[in-house]
Amino acid sequence: MLIALDGMFAADEMYVAPRNTVVGCMVLDGFANLDLIQKMLRKNILEARCEKEPGTLMYPELRRTITHWLGYPFWIESELPYGGIRTYDKELSLEELRNFQAQLTFQPYRKNVPLWEVVIIKKISDQPNTSAILFRFHHALADGPAMLSLLREMTSSQNPTNPKQLVSVERRRTGFEALRVLRAPYDIIMQEKVLGKNDWLIKDKQNWTQCDFSSHYSTIAARLRFHSSESIPFSVIRHVGGAHGVSGTAVLHSAMLGAVRRSYFPNGEESISRVTVQTPQLSILGKGRRLLGNNVTFGWYSAHMGELNVVKRLHETQEGLLAMKKSACPVALAVFVRALGSLPRPGIRKFFQGKRQDEKIFVYNIPAPGDVDNFCGYNIKHIDMTVGSYAGNAGLAISFITAGGNLRIGVLGDENVLYGKDQAKEIISNFMEELEDLKNATPLSKEIYYRV
Repeated sequence: MLIALDGMFAADEMYVAPRNTVVGCMVLDGFANLDLIQKMLRKNILEARCEKEPGTLMYPELRRTITHWLGYPFWIESELPYGGIRTYDKELSLEELRNFQAQLTFQPYRKNVPLWEVVIIKKISDQPNTSAILFRFHHALADGPAMLSLLREMTSSQNPTNPKQLVSVERRRTGFEALRVLRAPYDIIMQEKVLGKNDWLIKDKQNWTQCDFSSHYSTIAARLRFHSSESIPFSVIRHVGGAHGVSGTAVLHSAMLGAVRRSYFPNGEESISRVTVQTPQLSILGKGRRLLGNNVTFGWYSAHMGELNVVKRLHETQEGLLAMKKSACPVALAVFVRALGSLPRPGIRKFFQGKRQDEKIFVYNIPAPGDVDNFCGYNIKHIDMTVGSYAGNAGLAISFITAGGNLRIGVLGDENVLYGKDQAKEIISNFMEELEDLKNATPLSKEIYYRV
């Protein structure tokens, strides 16, 4: 049987109209070789064994599929244990690749087949010497960080004599962390009081369209708007954070807030003051020995989007992130989600009915392989992700994907939220301008604006 958190994602109609699919796309320098990728995938992942238990597969879920009995999800062995890896022989332009990625996000899964597949696009027609890889998986199988960690096993190290291994380490918990849950009722009340005063980017929803999940998956896919940036050296983020005495995460969040404000409120005086930001955190409940699965919880903070001074906003964002990390709300959420995921599928679906209108900015920090920026030896030119749960959702998703010392920012949302086809691209352009403003800004006095 699936654990509670994974089972919650398995409550969708994965074989009819899945909502919880994640598709990662990597545009590669060179023409991808199917035999090479298939060989590395089998050797490094599908047939990989635990070092201490040679007879045990490291990733057994990749050979399984899901069935339901009395409303509860169970793992069963699939009829195709090596999953699906296939080539798409037709050449695609970058725009056609984006459309194909969106459709793959909502395409129903086949029964008795693992809940993942790899699709190789042999050639990108408007980019010389370029191909693409799409990796689709159901959220019940893994979250984004867990699945992207598998990329480390599919890279060619530039220093093969000293390869870095991915090691699952059980984080030691202190008594203080265990007692944080006792403070949860107070923290929840205070958080609701603060977040309840926040506003949202869009007030007029009269022209919003409803998402009909009974439609063909291509119709649902057409609702998604997404775009991602070129690579940015992460050293730039560290340099800006060091200059202002804040974390790199605060730099990313603050520049993101300014970028979104510029797009939705071109005239600063008309901007909303504060918005709710939700971002993943590692759960203190731990992940045990699981390498895949869903292993994060979420925290929230009230972000001062209306602050026009980029440095003041940066330090306020740092304080908001620090307060979120100290709060017991993520602990309480982790406990609640595990309880919710223990319900049978009808109960989970009933709970989520009408709850897809979360007016928040969802920010995901997703680390891919940290030492190299390639896939099976092919340099990664571009990487982004689409998530099916944002179709029909009122929230806006921002992703920060780091690989090989480089950062890519992605923007994803429903057509009701990103109402212009180029608005996602505009937000990314604004992010670059905000980052440049922070690089050129004079740091404020830490004694006044930075309180830990």
